[in-house]
Amino acid sequence: MDSKRWAAVVLTALAFWTLPVSAFSASPEDEAAVKLALQTYVDLDKKGDVDGLLTCYADDAKIDSIVARGKVTKGAYAAAMKQAQAQGHLSRNHEAKIRSLTFPNPNQAVLEFDYDMDSSRGGRRSTTLRWAMANREGRWLIVDTEYLKK
Repeated sequence: MDSKRWAAVVLTALAFWTLPVSAFSASPEDEAAVKLALQTYVDLDKKGDVDGLLTCYADDAKIDSIVARGKVTKGAYAAAMKQAQAQGHLSRNHEAKIRSLTFPNPNQAVLEFDYDMDSSRGGRRSTTLRWAMANREGRWLIVDTEYLKK
């Protein structure tokens, strides 16, 4: 390969290498379904429906939980939430405000949102969360959570 052709190949490769990676463009139906999953979670949380909340998580979910004091499995999260509920430590009056929603591919979503609630100890508390979600058999489930601000 001559030097001019080699230079063109290298420049072309560099141009593609420096392009920003864009997220998958989700369908309006998928965007609506993820937003509905968040609203369903908020509504269940407002009611204190721990069993209902658990249905929002995939069985293999990893959950960053203040109540469970760390990143835990769905089973450990369930036990911590039920204990907090029995002791009257679950808060009410929740509200979620979406910061961003991206789709790395057609079956995955990343949702960042502010979650405001009345504290069980009085006052108002605001956190920022990131959820990784997966479309499993037509249903958007939470597979990983992370507090960005506690």
